[in-house]
Order: sequence, then C-alpha cells, then structure tokens
Amino acid sequence: MKKSVVALFAALLALCFAEPAFATSLPWEDGLTSIKESLTGPVATALAIVGMVGAGAMLIFGGEISGFLKSLCYMVLVVAFLISGSSLLEVFTGGKKPSTTGAVITYVIPAQSHELVLI
Repeated sequence: MKKSVVALFAALLALCFAEPAFATSLPWEDGLTSIKESLTGPVATALAIVGMVGAGAMLIFGGEISGFLKSLCYMVLVVAFLISGSSLLEVFTGGKKPSTTGAVITYVIPAQSHELVLI
C-alpha cells in the first residue's frame, strides 16, 4: 500500500514537471490551420455554391448522361457540401454562437411589478 502511494505521488510530480512540454504546438498544426482557413473562407464557399448549382443543374437537366458523368457530379456535390458545411451551418443556425455551453437564462425583476420576465 505504501509503495503504491509513493508511486502515485511520483507519477503526479512527474506530470507537474512535464506539463510545459504538452503546451507546445505540434509542427504540423500551422499547415493544418492554414488549410482549414483556406477551405472555410469566402472564395471556397463561393466556389462550393457554384459547384453545387452546376452539378445539380447537370443532374436535373442533363438528360441521358453517362454513369461516369453522374458519378462525377455526385463527387462534386459531396466535395461542395463538405467545403461549405461550416458556412451553411452558420446560415442555418443564425451565425456564430458564443463560446458558452448550455442555456444562458437571465431574469429581471422590475422594481414596480412583481412578475418575472425571462429574457
């Protein structure tokens, strides 16, 4: 029992000194961040919308197109939805939400009235 307590204390002490090593960023994070920003920017969103419209119109008004072109249209639609997913989510949810989690409920009790007003 005593050895396990000492081992646990030593492990916790080692974690306290190793914490600054975990705080550093990894070498590939900068590249991934720039790729993420370029895929979620306004140019990528506009190109994705144009791709959705073009592929959708080709599938609807294309008549008899080959299986290869149909598959290509489906691939364009999937890539366009993946690229514009975050922008479409912001449109559907009404913009970016604050960084809080859960519901924020505030209440105001007016001085002259005794009713509870939820905002």
